[in-house]
Amino acid sequence: MPIVSQRKRALRGLREGIRAAALSENISFFFDVFDDDEMPSLEMPDLNDDMMMEFIEAYWFISRSRYLNKREPVPRAPDALDFWLQKLDEGRFVQDFRVTRFQFAQIVELIQGHPVFFNNSNVPQTPAWCQLLVALYRFGCDGNGVSIGKLACHFRCAEGTIEHFTDRCIVALVALEAEVVTWPDAREREEISFRIEEVSGFRQCLGFVDGTLFPFATKPELDGSDYYSRKGCYGMAGLVVCDDHK
Repeated sequence: MPIVSQRKRALRGLREGIRAAALSENISFFFDVFDDDEMPSLEMPDLNDDMMMEFIEAYWFISRSRYLNKREPVPRAPDALDFWLQKLDEGRFVQDFRVTRFQFAQIVELIQGHPVFFNNSNVPQTPAWCQLLVALYRFGCDGNGVSIGKLACHFRCAEGTIEHFTDRCIVALVALEAEVVTWPDAREREEISFRIEEVSGFRQCLGFVDGTLFPFATKPELDGSDYYSRKGCYGMAGLVVCDDHK
């Protein structure tokens, strides 16, 4: 469901108030002026009705301001990017971002040229590696830890920025599917089979198959009950196939 801003709710309430006042005074003219979607640009009318005038003055004032309240800068925590990339030990880096530093660098190399990370303007985006860092951290969170507000505070950015970073990285990663998700050819199948037999003793084995559940953050709006699992959450089942290198 779309999020309605406080400003839009205020304008909607004022339109309803103006309609009610117009009905009470039998002024049909205002039905043609105030529509449900957008208030046209009007000069302040000369009316004697106090209530009607108060509603119109409030609508006139709010509709000419982009924000309902004064914009205040959000306090930011100290920058920790250098700490995460350079000083955090490898074990905790993997715990936070689910990949090693070397794997992280490889992923950045693969996705940083994707068009989603470039604007048609003179203002460049945040570097792709920084966006990926945020997205990977979010992918590894669950429950209250995945709250947009908490992530925004953690990474010193706005809540909407967290969403943008995540969406862009998903687009760039999905674009790699044809390149990185492939069925092995005859030579690769022979190598995989040999490695698995050496480690496990299973002969002529090409991989492993198992099911898993991908939990959703919220209940889907369409047929939500169909996604309820025995784990007590909403999610989608998946069948994962991998070799000995995962």
